[in-house]
Amino acid sequence: MEQFFKKLGVRELTAVDIYNKLKDEQLLPDDAKETLKLFSSLLASPGDKSAQGLKPEAILEREVFPVRLASGGIKLCAEKSSTFVISDLNWLAEGFEGKLDFLNFPKEEVKSDLEAFIRWTGLEKNYLTRVAKKEVIVKNRGFTAHINDKERDIKSIAIAYKSPRATDQDSLHDLLRQAETLEADDVTEVYSVGVTAYEPPNSVAVDMVEDVDSLKFYMPKDSGRQALCFSSALPEKLATWLLSKPGEEQSSDPGAKPKGLNDVATVVREVLQLRPTQWRSALGRHDIVLIDKDGADEQETENVEAGEGGMGTTITYAVTEPEISDERKAEIGRKGEQYVFDILSGFNLPDFGEHNWMSKNNRYALYDYEYEDKHGVFRAWLGQQGAFASASRPSALAAVTYHIEVKTTTTKDCSMPMYLSRDQFKEMCRLARPAEGEWKDVYVILRVFAVESDSPQLKALADPVSWIGRGELSAFNTVLLSC
Repeated sequence: MEQFFKKLGVRELTAVDIYNKLKDEQLLPDDAKETLKLFSSLLASPGDKSAQGLKPEAILEREVFPVRLASGGIKLCAEKSSTFVISDLNWLAEGFEGKLDFLNFPKEEVKSDLEAFIRWTGLEKNYLTRVAKKEVIVKNRGFTAHINDKERDIKSIAIAYKSPRATDQDSLHDLLRQAETLEADDVTEVYSVGVTAYEPPNSVAVDMVEDVDSLKFYMPKDSGRQALCFSSALPEKLATWLLSKPGEEQSSDPGAKPKGLNDVATVVREVLQLRPTQWRSALGRHDIVLIDKDGADEQETENVEAGEGGMGTTITYAVTEPEISDERKAEIGRKGEQYVFDILSGFNLPDFGEHNWMSKNNRYALYDYEYEDKHGVFRAWLGQQGAFASASRPSALAAVTYHIEVKTTTTKDCSMPMYLSRDQFKEMCRLARPAEGEWKDVYVILRVFAVESDSPQLKALADPVSWIGRGELSAFNTVLLSC
């Protein structure tokens, strides 16, 4: 490319050229947006050394930042005289939309097009997850259950992952023995930026209170939200505590997560979710040796099936399900989506077509299908499928949008685990049936099984959170299991 420009006698643009444009010229919002993206790409280019010595302050003082105002409209602002935030977490940004001024770039463009510029200017401090503070509000605390029968397993996890709290194993053991999970009328998360607050609907929150000799976790009394707490919020909260130093205050930044949190939370979740006979199997599958009551490794090893080990044995977990390649998974998924498309097309849903098949041409789509049911036809079909966990249904008189995720397996057993991404799991929780007000958005899982047989089958679950609340579906990490 450089030789091409030389032959034409045209000099390639450099970071200095764009820097001077931002510093000296009067720009319109759309032009400023594209110019910032171009400047960021040049800052990230290893071949462009011209940015060395350029001062970010000269740009930060200029009105070149397109800001989407809380009051409406786009305005060019200077960073020095504005309080705009930068979207780096979609659901949180949606909650503060219309309440805060945002840099007019969605999270995806911030990540792909502006990252180098944000680092160069030091604007990471404006990320919404760094500006917002999280507070957990607990109403009317009471008692529900203990987790102190699992102290040896959690202590073993702490030692395996080199938890700062494992340096004093006796204190850790005593504290875990006193740990309790407690019930409150409600536990909610509230996010605030200054005096502006946002409370996510149907939030799944756990509050933790640590004293010198006790550890208490509070969760909501509602059975559906409580089940989700045991599968997501509680393991993450406990894992965060294990990875922190004694006496260290927990961060209130929504985006702050200690290194290794996901790995530790996954193992903690298994210990909390599984039956006692399965705990040692779960630890063995992660190469974690169970610590005996005196703190020593239990040495006797025995190869047994998961859940069969007795006291004093370390389990070598036997994996019986063959590995499936990503290509094979994608192939099975496409077959399930096509099967659903054929089914839904077959009974003439009004205005239903390929435009509702969101994932067909976009593999990053959050749902496979999205359908606005204006006449209650899809609602009636879901009712025929037994998809609703209770008599409570979305209104048949108002338009309701159904967000449909297809989960497919080749087996004939519909109780096989259904794997959700973290974003899908959060969306499932977000769209749970509200306690009050209209139910305008419904999350639906269509479970297709025996997809490669002559007679595939389908099971529909509308609002899976309500099925979890009834105990007919269990949530394990981001895996749903039929009970």
